[in-house]
Amino acid sequence: MSLEYAAEFQAALHESRLNELRDLLARTVRLQSKFLVQRLETSLPKLAAGAPAAERENIHRQIERLKQSGAGTFALIDYVNFKGEGLLETERYKGQGWGLLQVLQEMHGAGPGAAKEFAEAAAKVLIRRVQTRPPTAMSSSGCRGGRVAYGATRGRRGSPAWRSHF
Repeated sequence: MSLEYAAEFQAALHESRLNELRDLLARTVRLQSKFLVQRLETSLPKLAAGAPAAERENIHRQIERLKQSGAGTFALIDYVNFKGEGLLETERYKGQGWGLLQVLQEMHGAGPGAAKEFAEAAAKVLIRRVQTRPPTAMSSSGCRGGRVAYGATRGRRGSPAWRSHF
């Protein structure tokens, strides 16, 4: 975020329109949550269908592993809603995608530990996104998340690795 936008945002923090927005968001948390979950449920069949045939079984297996824990389920919901499915050309730079499909393709484990493996795979995919994007796509916060080195994989609570500023 540029300093100009940051100052504008800070100035707006106490305006009545922003307070109205806060109230609306607070009143609709349950509806927002349902939407996020519904988006994931709609996306899951598309992910396997969009993967090469040889990878579909692994994609299904990784999804099922992640769904076995709250952290894994949250990772799926969060990632697909904020980074995308990874099926569209607009979710790629130089042919390399950064969506949920690409994160799942990086996973090959079995059994417990899926959420940790997901965080590591997401870190790899998102760092690759920064490395492959054209200079015209850079934002002021573009590389910061990659340099933070994914605090969640080191145990920092409340900061999922897949939620950096890419």
